[in-house]
Amino acid sequence: MSVRLSVERLPRVRSAPESRLGKLARAFAQVPVIPGVVLTIVVLTAVFADVLALHSPTATDLEHTFRPPAWTAGGSWSHPLGTDNLGRDIYTRIVYGSRLSLIVGFIVVFIGGSLGTTLALVAGYVGKWADALIMRVTDAFFAMPFLLVAIVLAAILGPSLVNLIVVLAAVGWTRYARVIRSEVLRLKEMDFVAAAKLAGTRTPLILWRHIFPNVVNTLLVLATLELGSTIIAAAALGFLGLGLPPTVPAWGSMLAEGRPYIASAWWIALFPGLAIAVTVLGTNLLGDWLRWRLDPRYRQL
Repeated sequence: MSVRLSVERLPRVRSAPESRLGKLARAFAQVPVIPGVVLTIVVLTAVFADVLALHSPTATDLEHTFRPPAWTAGGSWSHPLGTDNLGRDIYTRIVYGSRLSLIVGFIVVFIGGSLGTTLALVAGYVGKWADALIMRVTDAFFAMPFLLVAIVLAAILGPSLVNLIVVLAAVGWTRYARVIRSEVLRLKEMDFVAAAKLAGTRTPLILWRHIFPNVVNTLLVLATLELGSTIIAAAALGFLGLGLPPTVPAWGSMLAEGRPYIASAWWIALFPGLAIAVTVLGTNLLGDWLRWRLDPRYRQL
């Protein structure tokens, strides 16, 4: 005696309707609201620093040293975030520091990304001795701590904007080379690359027209994440006195200047630290959102 089960008689399991809060959370996760707002504010602050600043970033006023923030006792709205040990306006220095941080970050990401991607294309597609040479150099850089190498190079070259960019770009290209190379190794086995070879397309054209466009998504995500890492590295070198000259308003040097007064004048170090944290958080969130949007594996989730 056989038992037949009718599909129509089986109870239908209905999924619970998604609440409005759930729909809002899912829509919010798909839109870069927080990183978009944060980075827009930082970029606009850097571009219009001359307009937004209330004072000169290097002007000292020894009569108004250690002025607290405006909303605390003894503060003044002429110095909204207070003053440091030399009477310099903290708000103005943070505004100008955003310009320097973004200049260093974008230039280093562009130089390091260009160099690392070029070497990755050559290593992954040509292979053989080129791959072995480039990857051994990359492994040598990875074997040494990133910040330690940057400190040594910065100590040798000296503090300046150009030297800071050179140092960070010299040690930052390796991440691009490692990640992009793995993508190139996968892409060169694809049918469209084999068809281009059979058509007699030269290697530079294959790399430029067929392989590079397919690694742009990965490159964008990596560059966005590296922007935050570069800002942190620049701030770390500035904190150690190896980034920019002491007279230049930079977030890292402002942290170092406020460290001795952290108990009595907490605002000197707090607000530059918040500027670094918020900016890096915005770039990391934007990188995660780009990875979710550009990678088909994440879009299917």
